Amino acid sequence: MEEARKHLLDSFHKRLLQDYETYCDTHCFDKSTDGLVTYLIDQGLIQSPTIKRYTIQKEFDELYPDGNQKKTQVVDTLANRFNISSRSVWSMLR
Repeated sequence: MEEARKHLLDSFHKRLLQDYETYCDTHCFDKSTDGLVTYLIDQGLIQSPTIKRYTIQKEFDELYPDGNQKKTQVVDTLANRFNISSRSVWSMLR
């Protein structure tokens, strides 16, 4: 079973890079890591909720590395920074 999953991932990787290269060639874009991330988002392969959860979690980890602050303060800071409710931030951190 693991072998089939690896084959699927390898095929996905190969086809994704082919499609990205074709896209860049068609639109005369330079191939780059930033361009690939933009392409993945534009193609809908990375959804907005995933981007939000990932960003909130990384920002939280950066602001609350050793627990010296109150969690509520950090959550309120993130809610204000990204213009979302504190409740949404708490939800994304769970």
